[in-house]
Amino acid sequence: MWQKLESNNTTTLNTTAQDSNAKVASSSILVRLLCVLAFVPLLVAVESKPSRTILQNTLTSTLTPPSAPTTKPTSTKPDYTPPPTQDDELGQLSAQDSSFFYKPSPSAWIFGDILHPYIGFGAVSASSTHTHNTQSMSKEVATCPNQKCSGDTTSAEYSGQLNTGYGLEIGAEYFFDKFHILGVRFFGEMTNRNGSLGSKIAGSDKRDTSTNNLQEAYQICKGKWSSGSDKCGILIIGSSTDSKTPNTKVEDTFTFQDTPDASTLAPQDGQYLSFALGADAILNIPVDTILQQWLGFLRQEEFWLSRLAYFKAGGFIGGGAEFARFSQGDPNNKTWYNEAAAKGKASNANDAFFSAGSGGFVRFGVSVYLSRFSRIDFGYKISHYPIAQERWYGYDGRKFESNSPGTVRENDPWSESLLRQKFVSTKDKEWFLRFALSF
Repeated sequence: MWQKLESNNTTTLNTTAQDSNAKVASSSILVRLLCVLAFVPLLVAVESKPSRTILQNTLTSTLTPPSAPTTKPTSTKPDYTPPPTQDDELGQLSAQDSSFFYKPSPSAWIFGDILHPYIGFGAVSASSTHTHNTQSMSKEVATCPNQKCSGDTTSAEYSGQLNTGYGLEIGAEYFFDKFHILGVRFFGEMTNRNGSLGSKIAGSDKRDTSTNNLQEAYQICKGKWSSGSDKCGILIIGSSTDSKTPNTKVEDTFTFQDTPDASTLAPQDGQYLSFALGADAILNIPVDTILQQWLGFLRQEEFWLSRLAYFKAGGFIGGGAEFARFSQGDPNNKTWYNEAAAKGKASNANDAFFSAGSGGFVRFGVSVYLSRFSRIDFGYKISHYPIAQERWYGYDGRKFESNSPGTVRENDPWSESLLRQKFVSTKDKEWFLRFALSF
């Protein structure tokens, strides 16, 4: 019996020990599963963490985890995007700045990206000239009306031409937008040409007698001398040359010569110079921008290539103020023969001619920009002002003597009259062709 009980107890203890061992094993497995589940999210987070990148101007590098084998870093070139404040020479639309007008940086003004200085040179066409000439005679005499004797006024018209010459222009262009569509041009211009004021137009001679006030003076010597065709009558009162009677007045009469007709020829070989300051309004078609943005041609990013791939065509209109002069000879080289003035005094024959004037002008035309550095201008210029010269010449009078009436009293200030001679000239429109270099 006792043996049976021991056997039963032994069996029970074995069963209990086996149950305990099973519980311990189950607990161990459960702990291991919990540990595995706890570390899985960490492993997943480590594997899914993005690699760090360092942004540079031209390349992007990728850093690998320390546990990974080291390999040579790779680089890629990203798409170029101009900064919003960069002056876009080709008119390319920035991805960060889509505004039409400039937002320039200070350096853009210094390096000519916005204000474009230039120098141009080229040809100026021939143009016709028209000259109006007037001449009058006068003398201050106490016995004439208003103490001034005046004769007839003569006039004539001349037609001439300025030859083809050359022009020089210096200025700067400013554009309001990055596509260089709207702009303004400030310039200074000089032209040089030779030419002639021409010859007298047939039938243009005129004589105006309404300015003649000599009738009263003619009455003074009426009856004293009636021979000849010269007009007599100017009375000059001067001091007596007799020392015994110094206060006695004496009378001296002479003839007042008719105002001569205009010369047959105006100056024939002169130089025409003009100097102008003005401004133009510019309107361009951005051909290069159209090709680059919409068609994908001529897109360049390099400094020099971007300026060579620059092509625009447009028009301009403007004007300004101008000074001009026409001259033939000089005081030391009198090459102009003054036919009319020579009739009154031989010393008037050879003279220098100088006329000048100033006023406004208008010009318009087309421009073609071949690159950022060069363009061609073709246009017309219309001046709205005359140039003029007025000269005074001594004109000898004639004696009043019964035995030799009408002889010239040479170099006699008492009988000498004043010849006023005036030339007023205008020129027709002209065209110009100019090549400009921009900086």
